[in-house]
Amino acid sequence: MNACWIILLQAVPAMADAEGDALARKVAGAAGDPYALTSLDFTVVVTAGEEEKARRSHSWQPQAGTLTVAMGGSSTRFESLNTTDPTSHVGSPGAHADTWSQVSPGTDPERAAKAWSAFINDSYWLLAASKVLDPGVNRSIDEEGRLVLTFDGVGLTPGDRYMLTVDPDSARVTAWAFELQNGREGQYSWTEHQTAGPLTLSTHRANEAGDFVVRFEDIVANP
Repeated sequence: MNACWIILLQAVPAMADAEGDALARKVAGAAGDPYALTSLDFTVVVTAGEEEKARRSHSWQPQAGTLTVAMGGSSTRFESLNTTDPTSHVGSPGAHADTWSQVSPGTDPERAAKAWSAFINDSYWLLAASKVLDPGVNRSIDEEGRLVLTFDGVGLTPGDRYMLTVDPDSARVTAWAFELQNGREGQYSWTEHQTAGPLTLSTHRANEAGDFVVRFEDIVANP
């Protein structure tokens, strides 16, 4: 579940598509703006059948540029995220130890990179509907009327492609399909929409067979 996330709003040009942009504005408006929050806390739980595969908790302060990721029985703290984006260094953390030391002082670069990757993945799954207008995102409409997102070199996996099914009345995303740059494809329903502060979020994502679920718990969003 590698997906795109950017903390720094980089000036990356996106491909213009008036119809896609119009739908994206409705989707983002219905979902709410996470960047305006003072803090966002959430836990992601991944289950396959009856078995819990992963549980990670994130405490993010967007305006302060700080983050704590709790996973595997330990926590990793990040700072200076509003001025330094370590995403491009995830693949070779040892070669960029200075950057990781800047954003996560005292943390082994490998551990910091792993925690950062988890946040990128988990936060995109939670907040994708809010991020459709992010810089570097190309928006279009496919033959099924879905909002299609592609990326201009942003995030960990810019070759990913997402197709969002949007409810025409509420502008909420009700499902997404994806084609990842590693060749993996999938489709998940988005259900159990809940309000958390100014955000409206789907807290339950299940694959077509219903035997793999990504669930979000303990969501607290503070304006």
